[in-house]
Amino acid sequence: MEASAPELVVFFGGDLDDLVAHDQLTPLDDYLAADPDFDPGAFWPGVLERGRHDGVQFGLPFAVSPNFTLVNGELASARDIELPEPTVQAFTAEAYLNTAQAFHEPGPADGGASTQGILGVLFPEPTEHGDYIVNPPLAIALNSALGSFRDSAGGLTPLQSEKAREVLDFYRALIHRHRLIPIGNLDYGRYIQAGKWGMGFASIAFSDAGQFIANNRVYPFPAFGSGRNPAFTFLLGVVKSERDSDVSYD
Repeated sequence: MEASAPELVVFFGGDLDDLVAHDQLTPLDDYLAADPDFDPGAFWPGVLERGRHDGVQFGLPFAVSPNFTLVNGELASARDIELPEPTVQAFTAEAYLNTAQAFHEPGPADGGASTQGILGVLFPEPTEHGDYIVNPPLAIALNSALGSFRDSAGGLTPLQSEKAREVLDFYRALIHRHRLIPIGNLDYGRYIQAGKWGMGFASIAFSDAGQFIANNRVYPFPAFGSGRNPAFTFLLGVVKSERDSDVSYD
């Protein structure tokens, strides 16, 4: 028996533009308008829009996981480090850099930092799929600066913009000039257990709840220009196919 194509698809909000550009999703507006059980007011502000492209609804959100920066409040108090306000407006890229530098303490040349200002890493070799892994995730920083990666015609011109270049230059400086993001593997556990870390990237859906214990402080992901904090939005959509999409929506 041949496997049939799926009728429904679960995807991240960040994948919406690509799916629409490749004509993979069915517009939902007509179905939602005729559905007496659909209530736009049941969604958190701004969440329903994550499933919308150029004013057309292609996906319905069913879960949201904000991205954030976890700051070592205990170490900040012990060292009398003055932290910025934990708001999107105040926690800019510059504030993020200054805070990381305040925490960071270099160690022996071959032994890693004494205190790691940012629990991050860059793997210099691509994965089997050709991706380069950097943490904090570069894609989320670009999303913070640009919003959508696609333009109105479905192209990728935003990724060629000056804003995108500024984010890339900032990451390059974090890695090479300031040496705040190590190249290669990083033993996160060693720094966490010793309390010798300043900031780390986290997302509620993919984080250990134990990280919220004690005096750690929750900050937004650093703002790179769009004035909002990116989040993982989980969406449900109807696959565009020869099937009866009425049945798929129901």
